Amino acid sequence: MFHGHGGAKDSTRYDTERFLRAVDAGLWLTLRDESAPLILASVAANQAIFQEVCRYPLLLPEGAVGNFEHADPGELHRQTWPRIAELRAEVQQRALQEARAAFAQGDTLRDKGDVIAAAAARRIAHLFVSETALPLPSWLEAACQDTLRYGGEVTIAPELPAPGACCALVRWSE
Repeated sequence: MFHGHGGAKDSTRYDTERFLRAVDAGLWLTLRDESAPLILASVAANQAIFQEVCRYPLLLPEGAVGNFEHADPGELHRQTWPRIAELRAEVQQRALQEARAAFAQGDTLRDKGDVIAAAAARRIAHLFVSETALPLPSWLEAACQDTLRYGGEVTIAPELPAPGACCALVRWSE
């Protein structure tokens, strides 16, 4: 029996919040160094509470709402992928605009030797690869792998700001 303020409703919220803080703690240990968006898949009642307790800065404000306890991964993918695809397109568009501006100022790398050296030296922030370069020649595949290994981004793009197989934005110039 409950008396006075609060009651069963407050107790349930407290228990839910405590549980979601434990979920956040586990996610934080796993995701704290990541830069990918996170979509919460949960029942509606947990969406707002998790938004309050979650420390991961890239938790999206709109989650997938429903009971996914017995849902197959395909259903979860169908509900979340459109938003992820939209976010990826926005990020790629901003990066391409940045690459166009850098190319106009002569601040991109396009030469095979320069790209290979910069990727190996951890200098590439974003490597754009032309769709027409697929399948990738071994030198470009190695540059993509090095770029990703050292925290850079790789985007396969239908068009590049400059002619060629690739265009690289560097973290610093030499």
